Amino acid sequence: MKMRVVPTFVAIGQSQPGAGQGAVLATVDSELELLHKLVPFNVRFTDLSGDEATQANSLKALRCNTWVHLACHGKQDRDQPSNSRFAMRGKPLTLLDLMENNAPQAEFAFLSVSYCR
Repeated sequence: MKMRVVPTFVAIGQSQPGAGQGAVLATVDSELELLHKLVPFNVRFTDLSGDEATQANSLKALRCNTWVHLACHGKQDRDQPSNSRFAMRGKPLTLLDLMENNAPQAEFAFLSVSYCR
């Protein structure tokens, strides 16, 4: 039987992922600020944005939190679905990265993604 853990929430936002990963998303920071206001007081809230919103930091945050909100560009790869990705600083966070990441306490993910072709 899975024990219920106290929820923790991480909001990951990348408004400027870098060359070739999409245009600037001007409202990401205000989205994260609004989320912080809306998350219940009994839920520990953290956020990653700007230079901190990298692939490696995102994977670490996913392992440590029960809920996640992603605000970034996303790209679907129809030929290699596991290469579908979220734009982060430096290198993208792929679906394969997520599948290989051990996050046993994960319960909920919300994707606020701008689709890029």
